[in-house]
Amino acid sequence: MRIPRRLAAAVGTVILGLGLAVAIGSPASATAGLWLGPVRLRAFNTNLCADVRNYSLAEGALFQLWQCIPDQRNQQFWLVTTDTPWLYQIRPVHSGGGMCMDVKDVSMYDGAQIQQWNCLGWWQYNQYFYDVDAGGGYSYLQAKHSGKCVTFYYPPTQGQDLLQNTCFNYSFGKWAIE
Repeated sequence: MRIPRRLAAAVGTVILGLGLAVAIGSPASATAGLWLGPVRLRAFNTNLCADVRNYSLAEGALFQLWQCIPDQRNQQFWLVTTDTPWLYQIRPVHSGGGMCMDVKDVSMYDGAQIQQWNCLGWWQYNQYFYDVDAGGGYSYLQAKHSGKCVTFYYPPTQGQDLLQNTCFNYSFGKWAIE
């Protein structure tokens, strides 16, 4: 199922408490803590998706680009809403929802790796990402703590790490949220 840009007009799936699924509308009207998706993050103009390396459940497992595989759970993510519009925790489905996308070492610098880590709470700003409109149905994923974006090197290749870098209007930081 393709989920359109920003999920605004789409119907997402919210997981409550013990796994009860409920359909909802726009996340702009949602309250904090709703689980939208699952979605996959596909790199601009490619068939490469954000992927937790080796299907790992370990803290510190790196995010990489990998060939998009239908229903591959380490390529699927829950977007957990906050009180701030378009600000989410991004949680890998294969981890059972207990891990978050995380900028390694709370780094403020370009080139910091993107990893999974236990979700630590609302104060852990390196685990929150803004969905910023990049045009054409694509998004930039901008880290709340640093203002930098989740990127990859050009040309994108399978197996390369995802990194935090300064947000520019270029293709190697654009993601289709599907």
